[in-house]
Amino acid sequence: MVFNSLLAFFLMVFILQHFAINILSVFNPDLFNEASHFMGNNPLVQFVLQPVLIFGVVFHFVMGFVLEFKNKASRNVSYAVNNGNANSTWMSRNMIYSGGFILIFLRAGLNQALFLLDLLLHALLKPCQQTCIAGNFQKSNTQIQVPILKGDTKMYLFGRI
Repeated sequence: MVFNSLLAFFLMVFILQHFAINILSVFNPDLFNEASHFMGNNPLVQFVLQPVLIFGVVFHFVMGFVLEFKNKASRNVSYAVNNGNANSTWMSRNMIYSGGFILIFLRAGLNQALFLLDLLLHALLKPCQQTCIAGNFQKSNTQIQVPILKGDTKMYLFGRI
């Protein structure tokens, strides 16, 4: 539980840093471009911090549900009266909603990244369409593109349904 709390602090620092860089686009687009270029091309960020962040988000999400289920399972009979204001803060009672809100934005960012990856693969394979090997790649690329054109990107995150 302590690790999950520390992980939440790490994730809040990430969200604040992400917000700070994104708000630069409103006030100083050139500085935003510099910060984005630095974050996108820094090997420490891309190959060390990004995997730590992904692990942290998934672990925190899973452990939050595990903790919720353990708390519910620890009491056989629910309380007769539950006065939430007397027992806990507003934030602790509504943490699932703030986490869900963040996950919606995370999902939107993943969808955008996967769509851009598909466009990149299509651009790389387009010059090679005349050969047989490239034709096979193009066929598999088309199988990937069709769900995107229909607006169905679930297969990227959860496999073919």
